[in-house]
Amino acid sequence: MKIRALIFVITGIIFLVLAGCGGGGGGGTPTTVVSGTASKGLVRNARVQVFSITAPNTFNLIKEGVTDVSGNYSLDLGSYTGPVKVEVSGGEFKDETTGAFTPMLFTIRAVISNVALGGNSVMVTGLTEIAVKTIEGSSNQFDAVAIEQANRTVASFFGVADIIATAPADVTVGGGGDTSYGLALASLMQYSKRPGGVTKAFDDFSKLLNGKLDPANQAINQALADQVVANFLADTNTFLANANQNKSGVTGVTGATTAEVKLKTDGALPAGTKINALELTLSMPQGVTIPAGQDGSVDVSSPTAPIKVSGVVAQALVGTQATLLAGGTRFSTGSATAPNKLRLVFIFDTATGFDIGEFATVTCNIAQGTVVTPGHFILSGFKAVTVGTDTSSIGAQLAGVSASAAVSLK
Repeated sequence: MKIRALIFVITGIIFLVLAGCGGGGGGGTPTTVVSGTASKGLVRNARVQVFSITAPNTFNLIKEGVTDVSGNYSLDLGSYTGPVKVEVSGGEFKDETTGAFTPMLFTIRAVISNVALGGNSVMVTGLTEIAVKTIEGSSNQFDAVAIEQANRTVASFFGVADIIATAPADVTVGGGGDTSYGLALASLMQYSKRPGGVTKAFDDFSKLLNGKLDPANQAINQALADQVVANFLADTNTFLANANQNKSGVTGVTGATTAEVKLKTDGALPAGTKINALELTLSMPQGVTIPAGQDGSVDVSSPTAPIKVSGVVAQALVGTQATLLAGGTRFSTGSATAPNKLRLVFIFDTATGFDIGEFATVTCNIAQGTVVTPGHFILSGFKAVTVGTDTSSIGAQLAGVSASAAVSLK
């Protein structure tokens, strides 16, 4: 009897232990798990630290770990939910331009406005580091609006859908992941071969996005921004032509004669608010042009116009007395130190406005022999306001709103 009773006790203990080890799928208490890939390119055997964020800029360490040989990490943050910063340092990173691993003597970071119970993907890359530096160089306020806007702005500039949730491809071997993201990182690595290295590359792009390459002189600031973009486009071509390292399958050599660029706004507007005016700059390679007059003016109204309103702007104009003013829209031909550029300005002449969404379609001509990919079209200088004043400048940017482009080569 004593032996039988002992067997019952032991069986009961085993049952309780097994029940308690069921994890998230077995009814256990759920936890917050943050995982992703560190890439500048691939970063292996590096220290990973996850910090909570208390606005505006207080960071407290929650958990730390190490990336594996493939650059992946996964950390359980327990019951924590909310904004986080993920920081990667040390270890070795792959130089996509050579394929060699070298000690990582810099830090890369990523910020996300909220992690929830369950799984959360957070990539930590050169582009996410630029987003962090963009916040530091502007408001230094790590609130949800600033974090989301910085991540979207950097993604748009480099032609990537999502720099946080989507893993970049290792374009030196091909295979899984986002190829556009991987090519952007490889092009950034190529750019880093210029004087100043990786740290200056991060600074150049974050300052460009903040308009602070030379904040004391607007003309010099614009010239420096043009030079950064022209250099980046050239370095993109250099990597695409690197047959030894570029295994992405993308070369930029195309038989396409036109590029259709659909522009849209992203983010959220305050309740009851409409966009009344916006402006942006779309940069493109030398062989990509838009028909324009001698003064650079571009047709936006005729049936054959290369720029047509579409989406939410076209809808907003239906059945109203509003007129779209676009006299500030200009195309300029570049040089060795500046890309070709379209400066687009849309202003409603009444208080009527439009919502978040697609707002224009731009048709560009591609000269034969031009190396071009969707990543060669770069958005910058975006501003949106609720009330415009004239066609030369439309004022301060609406918080939480950014722009992006979808490019089709035809």
